[in-house]
Amino acid sequence: MKRMQKALAVLLTAALLFAVGAVCAFAADGYVEPASVTVTQMPNRTVYYDGGDNDGSTIYGDPTGMVLTVTYTDGSTREVEPGNENEEDLVFIYVENYVIGENMATVTYCYTIGVEGIDTTIPVTVKENPVESIEITKMPIKTEYDMDKDVLTRENFTLERYREVAPEDFEAVLDAYGVTYEEFVAYYGEEFLKNMIFADRDAFLPIQSEGMEIRVTFKDGSSTVVNDEYDGIEYDGYVYPITLEQKSNTVTEGENTFAVVFMDNRAEFNVNVKKAAVNGDNGDNGNNGGNGGNSATNNPAVKDDVKNPDIPKTGMTAGITAAAVLMLSGTAGSVLLLRRKEDK
Repeated sequence: MKRMQKALAVLLTAALLFAVGAVCAFAADGYVEPASVTVTQMPNRTVYYDGGDNDGSTIYGDPTGMVLTVTYTDGSTREVEPGNENEEDLVFIYVENYVIGENMATVTYCYTIGVEGIDTTIPVTVKENPVESIEITKMPIKTEYDMDKDVLTRENFTLERYREVAPEDFEAVLDAYGVTYEEFVAYYGEEFLKNMIFADRDAFLPIQSEGMEIRVTFKDGSSTVVNDEYDGIEYDGYVYPITLEQKSNTVTEGENTFAVVFMDNRAEFNVNVKKAAVNGDNGDNGNNGGNGGNSATNNPAVKDDVKNPDIPKTGMTAGITAAAVLMLSGTAGSVLLLRRKEDK
């Protein structure tokens, strides 16, 4: 699970930054305002990659290993080792309108949710996208789906239905929120998840990746082949997730196009969606409806500017909550292809 959490780090930071305006908005009773913040120890990571760490024109950084010294208006100081897994000491690192090469990243520190933040800067390096191409070398076992049974719409959506047709997707949601199914139902409810999934689409097909093999070739000539058991690809000491992108905001009978996405490089493939037969034989196990593609582009993924919702306060962490929100409501049709696999 540690590698899965690492792969979610960029999504986590991006989601939290959507809500920075609301998070760092007002001073709580008895709060002593920070006067300045300095970086006394640089984060472990100061090198980022175009395509792997960005959302549009913004690079999102990882504060792990960083030590900050905060000086307050009453003259007191405090040393902070940020951890976005807590509801206190929120630290965001980001570079807006970055360039390839040297950049100055903004470091925003908030003591806790609902208080004013304060900024400083650190130097970071952004390198070119290291991926040459991505191709599907083996199609998933399942490439035929049933319109009535497998496709989710706002009208037919229920938590139990989602849990049935996309168990791994829903498990990833629970992992990201850090709750059990019962806790999720109690704290958030069905309508919350429905609104996230269908924020910008009419229908959603959670396809299965079992059996799929993907080859990623890097510009240095190296390559790696992964299958449905992977939990992301490690490059330069950091795990980058592979996602599935539903190309359309709806699902129709016949061929529907999806894309495997890694570091903004895409390889498209098709699955077939058909109406259930009258005799109930819906061909769930068929594999003749799709055709593999190996096209790849370097166009940035389009993200929806989704604001962090007003979520009830619980013992769960605000950071992981935001990661799950982004995972559900970012690129239309995107599902993290991360399997639960313990570190060995």
